[in-house]
Amino acid sequence: MIRKVAIFALLIILATPVLAQQLTIYSGRNPKFLDPLLQSFAHQTGITINLISGNSSILLSRLSLEDRTTAADIYIGNDVGNLYRGSSYGLFNKISKSLLSLVPARHRSPDDDWIGLSGRLRVLVVNTESRMSDNLDSIYDLSKPDLKGKIGITYASNESFIGGATSYFHIVGKEKNRQWLQGLKENAGHNLYKKHSKIVQAVAYGNKVVGLVNHYYALQFMQKFPEAPIKLVIPDQGKDQIGVAWNMTGIAVSRFSKQPEVAEKLLAYLLSKEQQKIFAEVNQEYPVLSGVTLAKGVPAMESFRNIQTPIAEIGRQRDDTITEFHRLRLRY
Repeated sequence: MIRKVAIFALLIILATPVLAQQLTIYSGRNPKFLDPLLQSFAHQTGITINLISGNSSILLSRLSLEDRTTAADIYIGNDVGNLYRGSSYGLFNKISKSLLSLVPARHRSPDDDWIGLSGRLRVLVVNTESRMSDNLDSIYDLSKPDLKGKIGITYASNESFIGGATSYFHIVGKEKNRQWLQGLKENAGHNLYKKHSKIVQAVAYGNKVVGLVNHYYALQFMQKFPEAPIKLVIPDQGKDQIGVAWNMTGIAVSRFSKQPEVAEKLLAYLLSKEQQKIFAEVNQEYPVLSGVTLAKGVPAMESFRNIQTPIAEIGRQRDDTITEFHRLRLRY
């Protein structure tokens, strides 16, 4: 009788369909930059991806509010500011040492609970047909009075804008940067942009003389429209200038993920040289792994100076920057 019951139970188990593994990702990244990698991961592993995209800050708040009830296994932040906040709130798991060892210390959390995936520069895109084009080589040029109505910038809520400004505050100090931000506010007026791609277009069409964008938006436009009258300028490379601002997209495993081991499979996949090459070639970003060839036209890291603010420090000082934005009543 016992044997019959055991066999019956085994038959029930075998007849019960095995639930496919699924990872739910809260991502502040534009889906077009992640889809090729996530689809490839799903195809190779059979793990279904449930991608929920949106604003990095809003998704982090959602993760915090949901607490133990969250369905999120992974959080992808579009900048280190939100990753730092998530870490300080205790929202992330520690990452295994085997994965941490793949990423340089300067590209990961000091608490070992998030890692960088890809990097970007804050550059100027300049209309080459403007008589002013040869005199624009610094982010501080954007605040000059003769550029009133001629600059393209995002709303202050843009994570890249926040990250860049944080780097400038850290290196130069508050007073000069308050003057700079006030100048940007006056020069841009009410004509602000939600997307970097729109800024590049405005400069290419001659509606603006110069814009402040992430480097890959300018490169992708120039690749698609090689005759466009624009150029990419890596700013502040002179002897007494500060260097170009640098930020990263990063990833973390939710503290309340029910399957952290599966989540780490995705991290390992995105840190493979093959997938880092996709970040480099398809997205024209800077991979975090060394030895990955950059896309054609992407300036080599050795060819310019970047601001030496530790990437985690940009995250730590993010809220101070936002306080300054509110103080100056910048538009969100």
